[in-house]
Order: sequence, then C-alpha cells, then structure tokens
Amino acid sequence: MPDNPAPLTPVPAALSPEILSWAPYSSGGRLFDPVDSLRPYQHWRHAEDLVRHGTTEFHRIDCVATLRRAVDSRLRRLNSLYEFKRIPVCSKPDGIIDICEKFGIFRPLMVQKLQRIRNRVEHQDVPPPGKAECAELVEFVWYFLKSTDSRVAMLPDGFHSDPDGGFGETPYGLTFRTGPKYEWTIEISGWVPSKLIATPAVENWIDIACTEFVRARDIPSKKPSAIGRLAKNKDDDTWVIAHFLGPDTYRDAIFELYFQAD
Repeated sequence: MPDNPAPLTPVPAALSPEILSWAPYSSGGRLFDPVDSLRPYQHWRHAEDLVRHGTTEFHRIDCVATLRRAVDSRLRRLNSLYEFKRIPVCSKPDGIIDICEKFGIFRPLMVQKLQRIRNRVEHQDVPPPGKAECAELVEFVWYFLKSTDSRVAMLPDGFHSDPDGGFGETPYGLTFRTGPKYEWTIEISGWVPSKLIATPAVENWIDIACTEFVRARDIPSKKPSAIGRLAKNKDDDTWVIAHFLGPDTYRDAIFELYFQAD
C-alpha cells in the first residue's frame, strides 16, 4: 500500500463497470494435498475396467452407477470447499449442478445425461446403454474430473485483474479478495485511472466504501513502500482499498470472474 496514508473513515465512492472487463487471473490461495482428490478417480478406474472387461448388462449397470458415484464425489468436494449455498447472488439456482453452470465451472449437459441414464437403469429397470455408449460415458467422466481438478487443488482467496491480463504493461490493476475464506464478502484494492473512480458515487457504477483513497501525486516518489507510486502512474491515478457495497448484478459479475480466474 502507499506510504502510511492517514486513517480514513469509509468514504462512499464508485468504480466504473469497465473494471469488470479487465482480464482476471489467479492471486493464489489455499493448496490441498492431491490425495484428497483421488476418490473420484478410483471410482472412474473401476468403471473403466467394467467397460473393458465386462461381458453382461450387469457390468454395464455397475459401470453407470460407478460413474455417477465418481461425479457425485467430485460435486460433494466442490460444494464442501466453495460452500455454494452461501454465495450471495441473485436468483441462485437450487442444485449444485446448476450453480456450477452459472459460475462456468463446468457445462452440465453430459452430467445431466449420466444422471438420467442412472435413474432409468436403477429406478425403472431400463436396460443399460450398450458397451460403446458406456465407453463414451467413461471418457466424458474422465474429462469432467480433469476439468475440475484445479478447482479442488486450490481454494482461491480472490483474484487479480488488469487491462493487459497480468503482463505488466500497465500501472493499473485490482485485487479482489473474496471467497469462502472471507464468507464471500468482497474487498477491492489497487490502482485505477481517475476516469474509472468517482466520489461521491455515480449512478449505475459499482458502489464501494473506501478505507484508503490516495492520489499518486500525494505519494513521495523516493520513499520505499510495498507498492507506492509506480513510474507509469499519472498524478491523478488513484490507489484505493474499499469494500464492495453493490448493486447485486455487479456482485454476481465479480463472483463469475472469481471462478474464471486461472
């Protein structure tokens, strides 16, 4: 942060929605032992063996049920880490699969197809799919697990964003601190150009309460600090630390960026 700014009573201000078009990227988080994520793959390998070596429809029934257990195991892990039900978004879907679709964690079509097949086979005694279709389901579940591995390997503490996607060509950038660690509250900090921040608040912008609000011209250029004034900063560029207030549509957009950041 800039050098010892004076304590500030939270000041109402607003950020332009343009900042939500900046490219998001990971700011790190809590890492988990890969062993914690092995169980779905154990189910998956058993299902693969059933397709490869099974000779009867009962092997295929077991394959479908085991694939569903692999998916369910991963969904439970995701829900345990991210606490989806606690995310304060507008019109939140009820089911975990639909919530994951909303945030772009995975596309649900094949998960829903597997669910329908499993329900028909187990509850309506419908014959299982043929060997070729079971093999396709096995391949799909493998891709599903691989595509969600990163989500269970690290629980993000938030994300960074800036106009050039983290390549260091701009003095501007923001850090969004959010996630289950912070009970899905949102803190925003970083450098923005003066045209993208306003005080008092502006209608249809992102409402924030600033605990730090410092113009670059007010930061001693020769005094060392953790961030300080960058060589490319203009005098009226602004360093800000703030709590997100609303509106809800922008809160939803921030949470979507959280899940998009790599």
